[in-house]
Amino acid sequence: MSQKHAPGESLASRRGGITSPLHERIEGVEMSIHPGDSMFRTALATQCGYRPAAVFDYFRSGLEAYDMTSQLLDWRFGTEWRGLGRLLDFGSGYGRLTRLLLQPLPADRLWCADVDPAAVEFQREQLGVQGIVTPVDPDDVPPVRDRFDAILSYSVLTHLPEPTFTGWLRRWLEALAEDGMLVFSVLDQSTLPPGAPRPREGFSFERWSESGVLSLDDYGSTRVTPEYVERVLSRVTPGEVRFHRFPRALWHLQDVYVVIRGAEPDPGELQLERGPAGCLETCELDASRRRLRLTGWAADPDGWHEPPEVVVEIDGERMGQCRPRGDWPGVARLLGAPGGALDAAWSVDYESADEIQPGAELRLEAISTVTGRRYAIASGTVDATLLLLPLVETSRRAEELQKQVTMFEASRFGRWRRRWMSLKQVLGRER
Repeated sequence: MSQKHAPGESLASRRGGITSPLHERIEGVEMSIHPGDSMFRTALATQCGYRPAAVFDYFRSGLEAYDMTSQLLDWRFGTEWRGLGRLLDFGSGYGRLTRLLLQPLPADRLWCADVDPAAVEFQREQLGVQGIVTPVDPDDVPPVRDRFDAILSYSVLTHLPEPTFTGWLRRWLEALAEDGMLVFSVLDQSTLPPGAPRPREGFSFERWSESGVLSLDDYGSTRVTPEYVERVLSRVTPGEVRFHRFPRALWHLQDVYVVIRGAEPDPGELQLERGPAGCLETCELDASRRRLRLTGWAADPDGWHEPPEVVVEIDGERMGQCRPRGDWPGVARLLGAPGGALDAAWSVDYESADEIQPGAELRLEAISTVTGRRYAIASGTVDATLLLLPLVETSRRAEELQKQVTMFEASRFGRWRRRWMSLKQVLGRER
């Protein structure tokens, strides 16, 4: 287990390579990452084992979840969540979001809950929050005694089979205080790959996931329709509630549902800021090490027709900026853009008077044209970026292919095909 940092340890070393515009957002945040943290292991695999890039991705995704959550809690409980008593982060893992919630909230008002005892113990020791080890089956939960003013559950229902999907929704609503707020995320059927079967009766579950803790029968990959979620909520809700769906509000991928006990307020009145999304796709440096070319994509779902400004910094100095023009294949579908067309592709060319040093810090931001806020796209040294991007692209393609094969093998047709091939082998031996 990771140890707490020594008082004299520098913040720069604790950041693990994180630089502006993230560093000012994590001042004072506990930076320890447990080696068993599946979210960090996924980031590490995505970045081909390069830890600084994985740390950047880990905290960037945590901040994206925090920014969305903060808007909801500000709306429901007031600035700095003054009206919020007890908050439960359900399915918290090793605290990617929990540690950020401690910025405005005292530890004695924050609970984490997870099926992994090691994850709960890590957060108790490192973050000082209350901890609950949950069973896999919601029917094994004892009757609720103390209720929560707010319950958050992100990327949990995205993995559950139908009985536990419904069961946990029921349990969360039972544990919600009067006038409390439940926030959870799901994956809509529109996120399925092209050609994949649509959910039957609004629900599909495939035995595929990146978890190394739970059985694939209990924790796989789940897609639902809005109609299905609405039916389940109407069936399991005790008393009157209001709820609203915010499409792709979490990580520009997962739909977020806000459920309020009682008739007021109406979450549909909330304007939720999602902020720009973007990616650095290629980085090229010529032989003289003076000409740098970067390409990628960026878009802002809060203002589809007004692309965000992309800014490039080297060692903290602005070296170039542009606005996306033209299509980048797949981005419109990835972000759910209306109409299927989007100005997202950008490129920046920079020529330096001197050689660009291998350790020069390269940073990219997207600045929202709607709110003017800065959002991190990428951060790392120039030479690490040059080496890493081709590896990441190759790994991404291999991973996507493997995922498609795994999901096919887990599907009904895949299981039928395996039985048929086994039968053919038996018939062949009998001839």
